Order: sequence, then structure tokens, then C-alpha cells
Amino acid sequence: MGTYTPTDLVAALEQGMCRVIFKKKSNDLLRIMYCTWEPEVLAREKMPVENLNEGSRLIVWDIEKNGWRSFDLSTVIDFTPNIENIEKLGD
Repeated sequence: MGTYTPTDLVAALEQGMCRVIFKKKSNDLLRIMYCTWEPEVLAREKMPVENLNEGSRLIVWDIEKNGWRSFDLSTVIDFTPNIENIEKLGD
């Protein structure tokens, strides 16, 4: 996960959209997810912050899938905070 700690990841998610690259446990494939914990999203989707952390798993709002998804912190390969626009990344 580079130099980011789980605390860094949570703090960045609360500030805006982030890109997380992780290995799916179900099939070992890499997944790129654009996600957030922005307060407006949590309020709109009626998800209290205390429900977003399940031990080593984080539940996040997936911007592209428009739904709640989760990933295990131990499978994170790369993390990019403060993404303003998905198209800027060229993915």
C-alpha cells in the first residue's frame, strides 16, 4: 500500500474521491475502484460512519457502480487520494 496507513486511507476517503487498487480475494484479480466516504454521500445513502469499518474490511461508496462495496485493507496494492475527476487518470 505504499506509504499510506489504514488511517490515511480513511482520512482521505472522508475528504473526497479516492482510487483504490486491490486484489479481489474471490479470484485474485486486480480491481480499480473509485470510492468515497464524503459526508454528503453517506447522508444521502443513509449509511452511518460507524457501519463502514468491519475489522480489516472497509465499506465504501463505489462512484462507478453507484453502490456500497468493500475491500480488505491487506489486499490494497495502490491508493490515490483526492481524485477530482476519473477521466483525468486515463483509466
